[in-house]
Amino acid sequence: MSLKDNSKDASCGRSFVKENLSGLRALKSLGQHFLLNPQINQAIVLKAGDLAKVNVVEVGPGPGGLTEAILAAKPKNVIALEKDRRFVDLLRPLESRHDCLTVLHADALSFDYDQIASPKVVIANLPYNIASQLLFKWLEDLQNYRALYLMLQREVVDRICAVPRTKAYGKLSVLVQYQAGAKRIMDLSPGSFTPSPKVDSAVVEIIPNSLRNISFTSMEKLCRVAFAYRRKMVIKALGGLFKDPISIMDSIGVCHNARAEDISVAQFTSIVQLLRKPKATA
Repeated sequence: MSLKDNSKDASCGRSFVKENLSGLRALKSLGQHFLLNPQINQAIVLKAGDLAKVNVVEVGPGPGGLTEAILAAKPKNVIALEKDRRFVDLLRPLESRHDCLTVLHADALSFDYDQIASPKVVIANLPYNIASQLLFKWLEDLQNYRALYLMLQREVVDRICAVPRTKAYGKLSVLVQYQAGAKRIMDLSPGSFTPSPKVDSAVVEIIPNSLRNISFTSMEKLCRVAFAYRRKMVIKALGGLFKDPISIMDSIGVCHNARAEDISVAQFTSIVQLLRKPKATA
């Protein structure tokens, strides 16, 4: 992807959103809930730190409220992916005013993020109906991102940040935390959005740690089996995948009657590292 050189001042001046948003309503089918409060958008971007040498990815910019805040931080480049043609057209004048901004009419789920050079940061108010799918897509390649700053349903953020032996702890918790630090950094009520969603929202910060010596696919496969039946002892769940799960659990100090929700991220990581020869399954 050929990105523009940031040679112009990226200050936003008068609000582009207020000047141009007229008669455009959010589409429920696309999970659109717009965050138009400039103070909130600025606070989110501030958490991302210095963006001067970073390529920022924004998904679902809509009328451009968060986009304005990102531009004000003077990033190297901003790549805004918008599926709704109405907002692609609306954002063209903003794009023409800022050489660092590239607005693409694209589906974020099928977009090839390898086109965007590292270091890259995702800052996005994600459409709720595709948020989890997008997060899993980024987790598969997380080492190529400096950080993710995502506005999500509060319930999803709680699952990302959950600790063992809690109701929210599950597959998503492990898949994020084994390769990143995750922290809820902001809570937002439904009234912060236009239109107001029926759920509370939160912003999560996900910062990759040093690359693990195991594949995301291996960890995902283990978690999928382990958490398939939350009340089932994990040793039984693993019996269909791995040879002699009892000795493996003994070696990492996990009780035979432990359930998946009792096993820490570090212990899940040890299980994947120790199980070299998975038992064949139908």
